[in-house]
Amino acid sequence: MEYNKFNLNLKKALEERFGSGYNITISSVLKNNNIELDTILIQKKGTNISPTLYLEQYYEQYCEGASIEEIIEDVVITYENAMKYQPKTAEETTNFSECMSKVYCRLVNYEKNKIFLESVPHIKYLDLAITFYYLVEENKSGIQSFVINNSLFETWMVTIEELYEIAKINTQRMFPARLSKLADVIMRCMCSYKVEDWELTLQEIAENANKDKDFMIYVLTNKTGINGAAVILYTDLLKKIAKSFQNDLYLLPSSIHEFLILPKKDYRKDELEAMVQEVNQTQVLDEEILAQHIYEYVLEEDKILL
Repeated sequence: MEYNKFNLNLKKALEERFGSGYNITISSVLKNNNIELDTILIQKKGTNISPTLYLEQYYEQYCEGASIEEIIEDVVITYENAMKYQPKTAEETTNFSECMSKVYCRLVNYEKNKIFLESVPHIKYLDLAITFYYLVEENKSGIQSFVINNSLFETWMVTIEELYEIAKINTQRMFPARLSKLADVIMRCMCSYKVEDWELTLQEIAENANKDKDFMIYVLTNKTGINGAAVILYTDLLKKIAKSFQNDLYLLPSSIHEFLILPKKDYRKDELEAMVQEVNQTQVLDEEILAQHIYEYVLEEDKILL
C-alpha cells in the first residue's frame, strides 16, 4: 500500500475507533531545520489539545509487517499516555511569575530555521539561535514541552534578555550537564554502563592532560541526552573543561543533542570540519543537524568563536 493511501486508511480506521466525539485530521508540522513532517491529530471535540503523532513512523511499521490493527493499538496507547500530561491552556500560561520556573532554552541552526524563528522569541548566538520552551512534564518516558511563541511572549511583558537569563538558569538546573568519554557512550549503547559523575570526569581529564594517550574525545550533553547542545550556554562549564585539559577546546556539533569536546592542541581544524560534514551527511537526521563546522573555545577570553 502506498503512503498516501495508508494515511487515508489509518485516518478512517481511527475515526471508527474513537467515534463521533473526536476529530481526526491529517496535517503537517514544521520541525527543526525547516523539515515538514506529516502528522495525524486526534482531538476531542470542545478542546484544542492533541499530541503530535508522526505518520512516517507508522508507515514504516506497516512496511515492516505490522497490520493496520496493530498500528491503531499503538496509536491509541500513545495518545492516551500523552493526554495524561496535558499542557497548560493559554489562560494558565499568561501569568509569567507562575510559569517562569519551567521555561528553558534550546539551540538550533539560525539559517536553517528562519521561517520558524519569525514566530518565536529568540536570540542569535554565533550562527545559531537560542529558542525557548515550557516544560510540561518530565518522566521515565521523556519530556513533554511546548515552544514559547510570540503571542505568549508578548503577554508576559518581559524583555528577551530577562527571558534568556531566567531560561539559562532553569535549563542548567533542570537539565544538568553530562560529560563522558565517547568510548564510554558507545559502551552504554551496547550494554549497561554506569554514567560517570561530572566532577569525576573533570578530575580524570586533569590527571591525563599531559600524558601521551590514544585518540580521546568527550561527549558533552545534558542528563537526558535530548537537545543537549544548549549546555555550551551554561555558566563556566566550558571554562572548567578547558582548565582540566589545560588547553583551548574544539567543539564539534554532533547534533542538536550534543557536542564532541577535544583539546585544541591535539587536532587539526580542517580534518575535524571534514569529519563533521561527513557525519552530518551520513549519520545525522536532517532535522537534528546543528551546524556544518566546528567551534573553538578560547580559555583566556572565556569565549566561543566560529
